[in-house]
Amino acid sequence: MEIIQLVQIAKNHLKRAYVPYSRFPVAAVALDAQGNIYKGINVENASYGLTMCAERVCLFESINQNDERPIITDFVVIGNTPSAISPCGACRQVMSELLTQKNTYLFSIC
Repeated sequence: MEIIQLVQIAKNHLKRAYVPYSRFPVAAVALDAQGNIYKGINVENASYGLTMCAERVCLFESINQNDERPIITDFVVIGNTPSAISPCGACRQVMSELLTQKNTYLFSIC
């Protein structure tokens, strides 16, 4: 699958983000070595520490859907920002542990 296709999937999924407080939607899409696609969006909560970022939702879903940890070959994160989006520290930590391949693409859609 081409990266541009993953970006389009992320763009289409961005509208599902639940962001009533920040109005800052983010979507993430992962592709594994078997060709499976996993999607995630950020989900906010009034208690902001309970908010879940799109990157973690996506990667946790890849674990949830498999008997073994999948090998993620491509990982796209997209936001409505003027420049490439930058994951938070918690997401960077999870990404460093779960992304064995370093094919991570950060995009903006402005």
